[in-house]
Formats: sequence, structure tokens, C-alpha cells
Amino acid sequence: MQQLIKKLFLWYSLHINIIIRYTCCAVLAVLFIERLCIIFSYEPHLAGIDNNFDYPVIRSLAGYSIYPNPAAYPYAVNPYAPLFFIFCKWVALAFHVSANDTIAVYRVTRSVALLADSGTCILLFCILRRFAKARKAVSLVALTGFFSILCYLGYTFNRSDAPFLLFYTASLFVLLSPSSASRIIRPLTLAVLATLCIFSKQNGISLLLLVPIWLLQEKSYRALFYFILFSSICFAGMFLYFQNFYTDHFFSEHIINSLKNKIDPRWFYVYVFKLMAGSYLAIPLAVSLVIAVKSIADSNSPGLLKKLGVFFALQFLLSTALSLKWGSSQGYYNESFLAGFILITTYYSSASSSGWPALLKTAGVYLYPAMLLFILHITAQLYFFFINSRDEAKEKFAEQVQISNYIKKELPSQNSYVIDLSNADFNFFKNLLYKECAAPNIDAVNCCTMPDKIFNYSELLLGLRTGKILFLIETKGSSQESLWGVDIQHYKIDSSFTSYTVYRYSPVPLNR
Repeated sequence: MQQLIKKLFLWYSLHINIIIRYTCCAVLAVLFIERLCIIFSYEPHLAGIDNNFDYPVIRSLAGYSIYPNPAAYPYAVNPYAPLFFIFCKWVALAFHVSANDTIAVYRVTRSVALLADSGTCILLFCILRRFAKARKAVSLVALTGFFSILCYLGYTFNRSDAPFLLFYTASLFVLLSPSSASRIIRPLTLAVLATLCIFSKQNGISLLLLVPIWLLQEKSYRALFYFILFSSICFAGMFLYFQNFYTDHFFSEHIINSLKNKIDPRWFYVYVFKLMAGSYLAIPLAVSLVIAVKSIADSNSPGLLKKLGVFFALQFLLSTALSLKWGSSQGYYNESFLAGFILITTYYSSASSSGWPALLKTAGVYLYPAMLLFILHITAQLYFFFINSRDEAKEKFAEQVQISNYIKKELPSQNSYVIDLSNADFNFFKNLLYKECAAPNIDAVNCCTMPDKIFNYSELLLGLRTGKILFLIETKGSSQESLWGVDIQHYKIDSSFTSYTVYRYSPVPLNR
């Protein structure tokens, strides 16, 4: 037995590189298949309250503005940049998906997100091979690590984070591409990509700092001038279009005013730092930070490594600064993970003449089991959370469709509404009742826009007293006595279903 174990370990040690390579290929295949299956899942929530990203698409398909007056019915707050919704609407129209095909819209948005993630991974692999000069096996390991983290966090499954990351990666690809400083194509392309990033997700504004600093390091002063000029024109043009033509001057109310969240160190510790520090996620960021500091401090560092070190360090600081606000998540570090894997791979390739490859091969023998555990955790998480309970999730969706159809039939006119109090962030009601649901983005209302008095909700509160809000949906077995300081005990049980109870407004007696 001892000799057998010895032989097996010797074979394992000699073939560790091949084992890791085939493991990475298998992981990429399994994760991609699971992502495909998630598209057809009936789970209403994947990560980051992603049903908020289907609501504007559905409203747009029905002919409504995705940025309506936030201080009027249906009191819809949409703090997200518009490009993801516009892309998804175009795809939905191409496939003849209507606003009433709720689950089909989810499949469209999830498909667009997966296509964007696929594009990001292809660009990342090209960057590693072409600019980092990494071997295929090394590039494959880095790509697997990055895609695994994306799938572990889940913030690109059905959110605007996916196209944002695609445009961000494309910006890095263009930055790394050699070109003449006298040409304007490169700064123009960078300006367009930066604008696409910003209008995919507001975090893209970081490129307005990162790109100029990169160009300054190159001493491409003419390109820097052109970038500032073109990005100013592109950004101003897009903003004015969405503010004055695409919406009725409500664009800035949604994407700027509604994001006035407070700085909350406790939130950052509990929901970002604590989760990251206790997981494998901290490893690539910590290693990248050490490499960045070393490359910046070392005057003999290759020029590319130094620029990537500065880029990563600034991006990491920006990600951390943005994560200090209430409502942030680990997904705010997606760009840092991307830049980190590029930096690590570049550093490894530049040090390949030293003893690094042999050292890492030896380390791989002992680290592979830990890597395998993390990978098994990710693949199992996707399966058990989003794929395994398809029949149960489908039944719950069918029940929500039944309840929604009942409410639509019972509502007397378009001037009557329903509020979902059951758990609006984790079900389909806001999208099944896209015309009838008031305060569909109830998470934003609860956390920020109402307590911080960002918008005027007086009519919404009045609607709870007068019956304009005719129905309330609650989880069966639970009942609230008040909502936003308004007594709602005059809402009486109208009908009961398997998992939910529907309450109907009952006029308050005059002598009460």
C-alpha cells in the first residue's frame, strides 16, 4: 500500500501541470454549461437584486420610459445606466419577445449577460497571450481563475456589470496595443469605450482617470489631449441625449440623485471586507497589490509591468473607495480582479527566466487540492442554488403568475396599484405586474430615497390611506401593521394562496 501511494504521488507530482491544465478546461466547460442552464432557470434572483434589471426592459418593451418621473406613480427608481436595458430591448424585439412574456425577458437579459462575459473572457485571453506574452497554459489558468470568481460572485449573471466589464476589458486591450502617439484613432476608440463603460455602469467613470494616467506614463501627450477632448464630447453628447430626448429630463434624477447613498464603514466591513477577507478572493488581490508596489518601486521593472502596476493600484483604491458607500458589494472589485490577473500573469511571464516556473510547479503540487475545493464549491453553488430545484421554482413562478392575473382582473382601473411586501427583490411580481406595481424598486425606496427625502413620496403614502394602493401582497403567515409610517391595518385579507396572501384596501370607518 505504501509503495502504491508513493507511485501515485510521484505520478501526480510529475504531471501536475497537465492535471491543472485539464482541470481548467473542464472547469471552464462546466461553468459555461451551468451559465447556459441558468438562462432557462425559473429562479427569480441570482445576485445583486437582478430582477431590477428586467423591470426597465419590460417597461420599455411595453412603451413606457425606463426613467419615468421618480416622484409620481409607479414611483419606479432606476439608478442604473441605460445601455444594458437598450441592448436587451433590441434583442427582445429581434426575437419577438413582448413585455408580457416575463420569463422570456429574463432569458434574454441573462443571455446578453452571458454573451458579454464570454466576450470579456475572450479579450482577457487575447491580452494575456498577446501583451503579457504568457504561454497558453498560463493564460488558461489565469482565465479560469477570473471566470471562476465572476461565477462565484454572480454579479454579471443578469446585470449591467456584464457589458460594463466587456467595454472595460476592451479599453485595456486598446491601451496595451502599440500605436503611434500622433494618430487619433487610439484616443478616439478609448474615448468611445470609456463612454460606453460609463453608460453601462457609473463605475466606468474610473477610466477618465486611469486612461490619462496610462497615457501620461507613455508620454503620449497628444493622445492624452485627444482622449480628453473626445471623451468630453462623447460623454456630454450621450448625457444630453438621455437627459433631454430619451427621457423627459428625469435621467439625472435616476442615475445621479438616487445614488446619494451614505458612506457606511460598517456596511463595507460586513458585506464586502469580511466576506472577502475570509475567502480565496483576497489572494489574487493581495498578490497583485504586492506585485504592483514592487513594480512601481523598482526602477528596473519593465515598462509594461510598471504601467500595469500603477493601473491596478489606482483601480484597487477606486474600487475600495466606491465600496465604502451603503449598498456596495464584492462585485465592485470585478475590475480589480481583471487587472490583477493581467498583472500577475505579466509578472510571471517576465520572470520566467528565473526559478519561478519550477517553484510554482512545486507549489502547485500542494496548492492544487485547495484550488480544487474552491472550484467544486463554485460549481456546486451554481447547481444547487439555481439549477437543481427547477420544478419547485417553476411551481412558485406559476403561483405568482396566478396571483398576478387575479390582481389584474380585480383592479378597477389604471389608477389603482399594488405593492409587493412579500420580498420584492427575490420574486417576479414587479415584472409580472409591471403596469400595476407601485414602488417596484422597493429596496431603493426603503434604504435611501424615502428616508433621505431624495424624492417626494407624499402621493404614494396618501395612496395607502385612500385606497389608490388597492392591494398588498405579503408572504403567507406574515402581516405588517404599518408601511413607511402609515397604518395599514385597514387592509383585510382578500385571498390566500399557497405561499402568499393578498390584502385588499378596506375603507376606514369615519368614527375611527
